[in-house]
Formats: sequence, structure tokens, C-alpha cells
Amino acid sequence: MSEHPDAPKERPARGAPRGTVVELVRLILVALFAVAGWQIAGAIRVDEGQILLGIVLGSAIGYVLGGIVGRRTVVAVSAAEREIRKIPPSELLAGSLGLVVGLVVSVLLSFILFRFPPEVGFPVSAFLTVVLSYLGYRVGRGVHQELFGLFGLKPRAAGVRPGEVNVLDTSALIDGRILDVVGAGFLTGTFLVSRGVIAELQSIADASDPRRRARGRRGLDVLEVLQASPAIEIAVIDEPPSGDVDADLVRLARERGGALVTTDANLAK
Repeated sequence: MSEHPDAPKERPARGAPRGTVVELVRLILVALFAVAGWQIAGAIRVDEGQILLGIVLGSAIGYVLGGIVGRRTVVAVSAAEREIRKIPPSELLAGSLGLVVGLVVSVLLSFILFRFPPEVGFPVSAFLTVVLSYLGYRVGRGVHQELFGLFGLKPRAAGVRPGEVNVLDTSALIDGRILDVVGAGFLTGTFLVSRGVIAELQSIADASDPRRRARGRRGLDVLEVLQASPAIEIAVIDEPPSGDVDADLVRLARERGGALVTTDANLAK
């Protein structure tokens, strides 16, 4: 019997791994609070029935808190995953190397700090570990081009083949025909959108001229449709603009090894 074309198709249970994480966190907290209840009941020297009650109460508290902490953990991990996916692999790798260097430096300094009283040495050591790790990550991301250049490598935006990285210009988004080109499969891969382009679209959409305002809103709507398209991936680049959007787009296309998609004849030249 053939399946009706409009019949709903089964989708994989995407919530299964999240539920597993929640239950795992809950199990850990139940065990910890059960042991804590047993320890507290034993410390106050009560009979066996009260010790059992302490274990049960501790398990109940761990069960409730485990669900809350588990769900918060899943939300935090999902948010972190979305942010990490926006970072080009070359920057992520360079930042990770910088983080490791920061950790090594903090460990070396900790050997000196541990000679001080614990009340001073441990807090200062923990503070330096956090600061140096974050500083190393930021510096590594900032000099990733020079770092890979030392080994004769030219990092790409997402580690893909040439022609699969495209930098979108404001004019291409306002024009709107990019939707037809993407829908026809002529352009695929990763599309990079700089913060300067988004700011320019928002500025046009807030203009007092109705025609100009309509063009800006159309560009924002096109960007929203592209973000929802399963055929491509939109990555927003958080690099600070220099004030010249066109120059920033050309530099971004050169650095990331991508093609500049624009309807502006002067920019295309």
C-alpha cells in the first residue's frame, strides 16, 4: 500500500539525548543527596528508621533539583553549541591553542602562589587561571591569521572547498533575487553576513523615506528567509566594522577565501 504524499512523516526523536542528559544529572544529584542525608542522620546519632528517612528525603530533594539543574544544563549546552557553530573552525582552533597556553602559564604561576598562605594563594590562583585562559583564547582568535601564516596555511571561513563560501552584500539582500538563485541550487554552502551589513539594513529600514524604508525591510525579510533555508548555512560575522562597509566586505571575502555576492557594479569591480 503506497503512502499518501501529504501524510506526515516520522521524525527522529531529537529530544531523546536531552532527556538522557536530564536523567543522568538527576541520577547523580539523587545519589549525592542520598549520601548527604545518610551522613547528616548518622552525624546526629539517630536510630535506623530516621537514617532511612534522611536517605529518602535526600533522594527526593536530589530528584527535584536534578530535574531543574538537568534542564538548565541542556539549555546552556544548546546555547553554547549554537554560538560555537558561528565561529569559523580556524578561529576556534587558534583560540583553543591560546586557551591551553593560558592554562599552562597559570599552572606555572600557581607553583609560586601556593607558597603563600592558602587563604591568599588559592583565590589568587583561581582568578589568574580564569583570566589567563580567557585572555589566551581571545588573543589566539585575534591572531589566527598570523598564527596559521607561520605554517604557510591560509584558513578558510568554515574549512570547506573553494566556491562554497559566499559573502553577502547589502545590495544583494535588498534586491531579493538571491532567494531564486539559492532555490535553484546555483549557490550553496556557507553565506557570511557581517554585522555592518545588518546594521546598514536596519538603518535603511528605519529611514523616513517610505521607499527606502520598504527596501530595508525587504532586505531584512530576505535575510530571515535565507536563515531558515535548509540548503545553506548563514553565519553572522561579529568582527567590528571599520566604518566602510564595502571595504570590510572585500577584506572579509579575501580573508575567508570566499566569493562576494553583490548587485553593486562598483563593488563587483
